[in-house]
Order: sequence, then C-alpha cells, then structure tokens
Amino acid sequence: MIEDFDFDSGKYLQFIRPSLSGIINLVSDMSGSATTCHILNLITVIITTLGEQSRPYMYDIMQCVSVLWKKSRHQKMVIANIIRILGTLVEVLVGGAAELEEQLLPVIALSCDPYSQDSLYILEEGLILWSNMIEQSGFLSENLKALFPAVLVIAETNRDDFKVLRKLVHLVECNGTLLWVGNRLLPYFRK
Repeated sequence: MIEDFDFDSGKYLQFIRPSLSGIINLVSDMSGSATTCHILNLITVIITTLGEQSRPYMYDIMQCVSVLWKKSRHQKMVIANIIRILGTLVEVLVGGAAELEEQLLPVIALSCDPYSQDSLYILEEGLILWSNMIEQSGFLSENLKALFPAVLVIAETNRDDFKVLRKLVHLVECNGTLLWVGNRLLPYFRK
C-alpha cells in the first residue's frame, strides 16, 4: 500500500507539456492496447490532480489525444480511454465545455451513435462526456440539443446506461429546456 503524500501541483505545472509529450511518445511505441490504456490513465490522473489548473493546457491535452485518436482508430479500448480523458478534462474545467464544444461534438456523436457497432465499446464514456459538457456549460446549445434523439434509441436498446441517460434528461430539464420524449420513454425517467 502506498501512503498518501502531499502533491504541490503548482510546482508540477512546468512539467505538464513534457509529461504529455513523453506519454504520447511512449504510447506511440506500444502495440498492446491494455498497456496503452494503463499509460493513458496517467493523463487522466494528471488532469484530475491539477483540476482547474489544467485550463492553460487544455489545448495541449486536446492535441495530445487527437494524435492518439488518429493512431488508435481500430483499438476500441484505447479510444474509450481517450474519451474518458476528454470527459475528465471537461469535468474539471468549470465552463470549459463551451470552449471545447466544437471539437468534442463529433466525439460525442460518434460514441453515442446507437446504430454504430463501435458504440458498444465507447458508449458509456461518450455519455459521460456528453453529460459533463451539459453540466459544465451551464446552458444547452443547439448543437447539444440536436444530439438528443439518440437518447431515445439508446434508452430502448441499451438499458445498462440508464443512470447516465437519466442524468442527461435531468440536466436538460434543469437548464429550463423542455425535452419532448414521447409517452413511451417518460416512465423510464420518472423518479
């Protein structure tokens, strides 16, 4: 068991770019997706530890995961970890989702496409990313609203993600937007 230690994130900030670069280089040389996923978790740990202090580096992180996304297109577990990194980034940056929405919308659309076979591996992470974007934005943009028809299909075909879907609908309602979901779906989201 490792004892907890004090971590001064202010002293670490100067090492973020070299750390990200090192992680990218390490992952680029790896062939196994399980090991790659463990190493990618380091980026999530960095973001979680730094919290809001990650803001000046968010575009560096986005660039980092963009490179990894292109290299790992056919490794679904790696892609799921990349989406987890993005979800964590959005979660720690209060209001940061609005700045990143244009870049993240295609990721959400791909991962939450109920007709894609790939979504089997990345759906849960995509729903968490989507939920974090809505929560951190403070408002529901037209682009995010346009994705909601997928909720109906996902709810009917994949009940494993019920808690996340319920959170999405709750967040939409909290933002003062009326979401018409029809008579068949409403009972799934009642308390």
